[in-house]
Amino acid sequence: MFNFNYIQAILTAVPHALRKPKLLSWLYVFIKPLERLYDAFIAYRNDILFYVTHNSQVLSLNDALKSTIDDGVFVDDPLFYEAYYCT
Repeated sequence: MFNFNYIQAILTAVPHALRKPKLLSWLYVFIKPLERLYDAFIAYRNDILFYVTHNSQVLSLNDALKSTIDDGVFVDDPLFYEAYYCT
């Protein structure tokens, strides 16, 4: 959905008669900051999508913990255990 090829976009926007190496290099220089912003946006989007897709449900929480910490993590359902209070 968010895949964008900047070089291809420049080549299709410039007419064939004007595609000289100096002009294309000049356009690539101007497009470079946009590429950096795009890469930062994609990295931010991927981080946010991870947090949005993992909520407090047990299966989702297990998946999030396993992907960030280790495979030995398991969240158990505490409803079947007696409460233990320290006094």
